[in-house]
Amino acid sequence: MTIALSKRRDCYVISFDATGSTTALGHQLARWQDCGASLTARDADLDDKTVRRREIRSLLTTLHAVRAQRSGRVIELVGEPGSGKSRLIAIAAREAARSGIRSLNARCTEADRGKPLLPLLHVLISQGISVTGLDTEPAAASPEGWHQPLGVYVEIRQALAELARDGALLALDDFHFADDDSVRLVENLVRTPVPGLLLVVALRARQASAQLLEVLAHGAELGSVRRLHLDALSVKQAAGLLGLPPEDKRLRHLHAESGGVPAYLLELAHGSTGVSAAGQQRSTTLLAEMSELNADERVTISAAAVLGGVFDLELLSHVAGLPHARTWAAMTGLRRRDLVRPVDHPAGYALRHRVVRDFVYAGADPTWRTIAHRKALELLTDRQVPVADRAGHIEQLLTQPQPTSPLLLAQAGEDALMEDPEAASRWLRAALRPAPGARPDDTVRLRLSLAYARALIATDEPAEARRVLREQLASMPGGPPELRSAAVVVCAQLDWLLGLHAEAGSLIRAELGRSAARPPLHAIPMVVTDQFVQGRQGNRAAMKQAAWCVRTAREQGDRVGEVGALTLAATHQMATGDLLGAQLTLRQCGAIADQVADSDLTGAVEYLAILGWAEHAVDRFADARRHLRRSAHIARRVGQRHLLPFILVGLSKTYLAMGPIDKAQWASREARDLAEPVGFVSIGSVAQVTEACSALELGLDAAEAIELAEKAARALPIDESWWRTDLTISLAEAVLTAGDAQRCVTLLTETGGPRLERIPLAKRSACFELIAQAAADLGDPVTAGECARHAEDIASRTLLPSHLARARAAQAHEHRARRQPDEAWPLYQQAADSFAEAGMTRAQARMLTTGVSCMPGDPETARPATSMLSLGRELARRSAAWRLYRQAEALQQHLEVAGRPAEPSREEDPLRETLTAREYQVARIAADGKRTKEIAAQLRLSSRTVEAHLSNIYRKLEVNSRAALASKVARAS
Repeated sequence: MTIALSKRRDCYVISFDATGSTTALGHQLARWQDCGASLTARDADLDDKTVRRREIRSLLTTLHAVRAQRSGRVIELVGEPGSGKSRLIAIAAREAARSGIRSLNARCTEADRGKPLLPLLHVLISQGISVTGLDTEPAAASPEGWHQPLGVYVEIRQALAELARDGALLALDDFHFADDDSVRLVENLVRTPVPGLLLVVALRARQASAQLLEVLAHGAELGSVRRLHLDALSVKQAAGLLGLPPEDKRLRHLHAESGGVPAYLLELAHGSTGVSAAGQQRSTTLLAEMSELNADERVTISAAAVLGGVFDLELLSHVAGLPHARTWAAMTGLRRRDLVRPVDHPAGYALRHRVVRDFVYAGADPTWRTIAHRKALELLTDRQVPVADRAGHIEQLLTQPQPTSPLLLAQAGEDALMEDPEAASRWLRAALRPAPGARPDDTVRLRLSLAYARALIATDEPAEARRVLREQLASMPGGPPELRSAAVVVCAQLDWLLGLHAEAGSLIRAELGRSAARPPLHAIPMVVTDQFVQGRQGNRAAMKQAAWCVRTAREQGDRVGEVGALTLAATHQMATGDLLGAQLTLRQCGAIADQVADSDLTGAVEYLAILGWAEHAVDRFADARRHLRRSAHIARRVGQRHLLPFILVGLSKTYLAMGPIDKAQWASREARDLAEPVGFVSIGSVAQVTEACSALELGLDAAEAIELAEKAARALPIDESWWRTDLTISLAEAVLTAGDAQRCVTLLTETGGPRLERIPLAKRSACFELIAQAAADLGDPVTAGECARHAEDIASRTLLPSHLARARAAQAHEHRARRQPDEAWPLYQQAADSFAEAGMTRAQARMLTTGVSCMPGDPETARPATSMLSLGRELARRSAAWRLYRQAEALQQHLEVAGRPAEPSREEDPLRETLTAREYQVARIAADGKRTKEIAAQLRLSSRTVEAHLSNIYRKLEVNSRAALASKVARAS
């Protein structure tokens, strides 16, 4: 017998002759079936939404093989609810009808579970066949259960055999709902399949009885049952089902959310339940599933829908309002119907799918839902679960006239402040809405207002936060003192950052006036804030107030308050010139701050920030960096973004002193990016100037950097005196680095006065050194000398390493201005050593490089110059001061020439009077007989440049050959 398989257009055709056995045909068909070939299924019959083509072809291949072989076969069609079992059966039935194969279809339901063999009975009746002796009601009192007589199974089997004479497809859909007698009949058909009959048993494995699963598993072992599992769709199949391109951004999200189940995928893609055709079908199916639930099961599944996600029995019972025993009984029924499933991580239960949850939630009574959400929120808050697990309940309650307990919303808003500040802002705004006819409690409203203001700050709305706090403080005369103090401090900080210094001071003084003559402990934060933002350092009354804060904090054991009070005291010591005393106070303060936990400093981040700024001013750079970084970390964690620009500018200045410069640029740039959009103009301007200084040191074009700095200086308000000094000093240093010495002097004297008396003592020494450097560049030794004496006077009083370094540097600048290099470079080296002691890496590298640049180019100084320059280059590289690094590299070439054997001095060699330094070098080397290329290699010059130098030498010395040049040089020596 010859068998051939060919494809014509869109179908496969079998060709064979009539001689030979049909067994051979059966074997050949089986081989094709194993290879996955589809014999008759036409792709044209499968529309674009048909994505399970492989399963359809497998099913149709089996159907035609059963018909051709006159054999019987059972297919166990398994899949999740909505996976497409019924659609697969419908396509198979359509193909069977097209091929002349009888198609029989029965569907089981939970309502018919107690009626024996009812689905099969419907099938036979539809074909005009009646079964005699079939009981439709079970016997009442059989202790072993009830089942049909064996003769009934024989009669049904014979009827099916007659129907399958020319081949038949019998599909039993939703067979997990089948009655026991139907299962026994299938067992009979599994053990002895009916020739020509393909039996498809479609079921949900989770809901099928153990008896049915055992029957089908045994059939698989016998070889009469083949399992066809409808797996989750792939992303490519999901794209085909939804008609979306594979690269669509929504596709992968929908695929993951649906779990690859087609019905869920369509429902999620087309919106809410019931909108699309697929949604309507899914709604009808779910409605049928819900119709069999009893009252407890209905309220339990509704409570599960309100909870969403994963829940436990206690939470479910609380929301449903049922005793635990009844809730557990209801859960047993819901699990049996696969509406609720157990989960492991975390341990608990969850609804079958989000689509089921949405359907049940939409069908619940709205009033009941609100009560259920409130119950869920209360219990979850008591359990202190993460705010993300409470967010859904809070959002559902916000639309209510009185959403829920204001304290619950306050706690949720505070917890969500860092994770989702926008949500926290919404929740706290809703909590602040007064209930109709209710009298607001001052304590609750003040707490809510403070939390709401912090949420607004975290969402970059400081002006609105300030307005909210001022309104609430003005309208509420009462409230706990600690809450009022915290609100006043935050509001005053915002006033200060927004440039409203007078308003900040008046607010604090008014609040302090509400207290008794001796302010209580909670006044310390207000005193610290008031003196800091008002710039009252050095004022006698303010110093007494600061001393009282220190005593009070110590008496009350308030370690956090002591940090703020000691920092305040140190600023007064600096203002009065006692910088050594300030150092001791800050050392003590820093030790206390290091022992206090971050959680205790969340309401006093400004203490650490002010401490860092003060430490920076007295050469404690490592401590300043540590405390500023810590304060930035806490401010980010607790949402106090309004303090970050102030903290980051201080950190940037510390990095400028210590290095690396690229971190200084990063900190200042972030400070500017945070300050400018929210209206913190002053601190934003200072940040921009600091960024320009960093960029200049990193090697940015000088003109571009100065333009950036000047733009920031122009943006600073005219009446802003608080930041004027810092901005001017930074700008003066930038313009001096860029080469504009005269402008540097003008900037500093205009701001500080002729003797810089308006500049704080801690910063005055640096200004004198800058002016001395500028004077040296301008050739003005008188001004440089005056600045050196002033710097020396300050250093003798303060004894700070940086001030000693500034004094030595100013003296070196004076000697440089007087053209006394031998006296200048040792002073530069001393200044570098003092800067090293202070930890100011960049300044140390600058002193070393400047010192080398003014050293005489003779062999005696070549060795120390090389050592100084090597160290300067390394320090510049380590601190990322690339402009300084390139200057050091340029000096390196000169040092290499100066390191040669002793050469005649300018006074001893008459050729020096005629030739330039470079021409003299070329002449001496050429006189030794070296060729042009050798000279160029030794001096690291081009051959063309050497030739130009030789031409000038010949002309000036009136010689015309190398020999004459050698003779002239020899006579001069």
